[in-house]
Amino acid sequence: PSAFTALTELSASVTDPEGDQLTHSWSLVSGPGPVLFGDAAASATSAAFAVAGVYTLRLTSSDGFSAVSADLVVHVQD
Repeated sequence: PSAFTALTELSASVTDPEGDQLTHSWSLVSGPGPVLFGDAAASATSAAFAVAGVYTLRLTSSDGFSAVSADLVVHVQD
């Protein structure tokens, strides 16, 4: 299928201990199909899926000096 039919909201709270500005990036680690992020550079965004299955998504946040990542598993059903 070419249509992205399943949609979910993603939200993460990330802070820097020194108060530095952070950049964020959502990415697809694994899954049976593509993922379309509403805004892959926002800590809160949407993700749309075209195919049912189990997906692992990753949020990476960086202050320009170091980065941290966290994975999220999403189960998409027909």
